[in-house]
Amino acid sequence: MNGRPHYLIPLIFLFLCTFSEARDREKINRYDNAARPVFVAKGQWMAGGHASFSGHDNDNYTFAIVKNINSRGFHVSVFPEACYFISNNLGVGVKLGYGRMMLDARSANAEIGSLSLSIKDYYSVSQDFTMAAFMRYYIPVGDSRRVAFHVDGGVLGTVGEARNSDGHTGAEVGSWEKNHSLGLALTPGLTVKMSPRSVLFASVGMAGLQYGRKNQTHNQVTNGSSNSFAISYMLDLTSLSIGVDIILGKR
Repeated sequence: MNGRPHYLIPLIFLFLCTFSEARDREKINRYDNAARPVFVAKGQWMAGGHASFSGHDNDNYTFAIVKNINSRGFHVSVFPEACYFISNNLGVGVKLGYGRMMLDARSANAEIGSLSLSIKDYYSVSQDFTMAAFMRYYIPVGDSRRVAFHVDGGVLGTVGEARNSDGHTGAEVGSWEKNHSLGLALTPGLTVKMSPRSVLFASVGMAGLQYGRKNQTHNQVTNGSSNSFAISYMLDLTSLSIGVDIILGKR
């Protein structure tokens, strides 16, 4: 009987080692990205983007305190993108963007008590180009391989120009602007796979940091400039975008 404890001690030690190893494996699987469902696999490409268009044509229209609105205009933007996945669910990519806006306000009147304001023959046209480098990470919802949250984070730069005039005078009358901006942006969203190769996404601006500068020339005579700096941390529903991406490469 005095020899039995010598046989039990190795068995107890072996049991404790096996139990500890099992717990370590469970912790590793819990936090290892490889254990999560693969929404987009390493080595695949994703290409797509989003576009938008809006226009209006007002004929003697009244909106709140603004009356006799006679105007027309449009805004169009295109943002193609490409992304390469350096690991499962994690990719790096580039976005390009172009936007153009036109507003031709022939007349509009606003009255606030004894104060009255009027606009006549105001014409504005602008365009801008954007380039962004970003990193995207997908977080599958539960064990799903079809629905995932995504987060984009990156740096972007924009250059553009604008012209504001009365719409009837020569090219020497009016204000011309050139603008430059550089910023950081964090954009979360939701992605749904419509098929193994195509996804539908919706994203909205959440946080950002931006520095911008405008240089203005008025009537080809006087010059002016403006600098701006902004930090935002909120869900900006006005920046909501919906688009489609196509997954390329081996599955």
